[in-house]
Amino acid sequence: MKPFVFVLTVVALFQICFYAPASGSRHWRQQNTTQPNASKAPLENGTQVLQQMGIYSESKFHCPRRDFSHIQSKEGLKPFDHVFIFMMENSGNDVILGNENMPFINLLIQHFGFAAEYYGITHTSLPNYIALTSGSNWWSHNDSTKQIFDHTCIADKLEEKGLRWKNYAQSIPYAGYKGSSAYPQNSSFVWLQEHVPFLFYPQIFLDPARAANIPPLEELEQDLYSCNVPEYVFISPDICHDMHGGSDVCPAVTEYPNTPKKLAYCYNTKNNSRNCININNLWKKGDEFLREWIPKIMNSPSWTGNSVIIVTWDEANYNEELDVFTEGGPDTAYIYSTNFSFADHSFLIDGYYGGGQVPLIVISKEKPYHIVTHAKYNHYNLLKSIEASYGLDYLGYTSDDRQVKVLHEFFG
Repeated sequence: MKPFVFVLTVVALFQICFYAPASGSRHWRQQNTTQPNASKAPLENGTQVLQQMGIYSESKFHCPRRDFSHIQSKEGLKPFDHVFIFMMENSGNDVILGNENMPFINLLIQHFGFAAEYYGITHTSLPNYIALTSGSNWWSHNDSTKQIFDHTCIADKLEEKGLRWKNYAQSIPYAGYKGSSAYPQNSSFVWLQEHVPFLFYPQIFLDPARAANIPPLEELEQDLYSCNVPEYVFISPDICHDMHGGSDVCPAVTEYPNTPKKLAYCYNTKNNSRNCININNLWKKGDEFLREWIPKIMNSPSWTGNSVIIVTWDEANYNEELDVFTEGGPDTAYIYSTNFSFADHSFLIDGYYGGGQVPLIVISKEKPYHIVTHAKYNHYNLLKSIEASYGLDYLGYTSDDRQVKVLHEFFG
């Protein structure tokens, strides 16, 4: 897809306030598919757009920057002051790009870094979170919270370098909570354990001191303004704000996952069915969540030097036809005609079983420009980029130098 370069700030303001793609949005996306591997167009500073909108104002006070002289970065990168990762849920490029329910997300795509050929690893959710934090899904393709991933994760490697990390989780009852798979433990649950990856590594959840690094999201705002935010930040919104839904508080599509193209149908039509109203509300809530928290980070004194914000999704639309999420990487394994069960439903899998095409958005303090790459990347490339920046050992598949490259377009 081509980068969208808006020369005049007023055009950007018009887009965010009045954008309504309607039926033409599908044609708009199909037209923009032939571009070179990477293109850089620093004709407009994305932070200036946010500033003109009145939601970004650089802090007059900045936290002291960490001394990284002991860090030997790799791959031509340098240490991030802070890396903030937002992991959203279950929506792919086909229902995000041009979606009028996601004006802020689309503004970010149009004015900051965007990887147009970025993919999840597999289905369902949890294995993608594990892949992004340990370098492999360890042959898991399910969300069971009974799973224990007794593997080295990025938190271990960060601590070896004297670096700090936290997995802030919205609506978790208290830091390190692992008492149930969902909370509250009734039909009004909003927190899911499967969206909080560091709760699945035994070296962390069995150690109270390390489990304390998985606090409620509210602690992030305190850390941002007290100059206590760690170098590595993983943010897990609750299901009402990550586009997942599924409880009485924020219902999802009830046909999930057995009605093909349900999300795309709701996106491409003005259907007023209860299901479409539900998913539209989830899309809006997710967009509003990012519009609230990304400026909180950027306006804080912790937004210093080589800090970056990453926004991505665990996987694409899980209730789509198989050809929608065929690709997971350069050599995804083929699964032959397998009966698959999920949520008391059974259906036939006959095709590639990747995680689907999802957006990767990069907001860089040092390079706040519209940079678009069409190179094929996935969660392993993102993990490797973070490892390289901090000079960490490569975990799992990120050690593959032939297929798994760092995101030089954004960080090099």
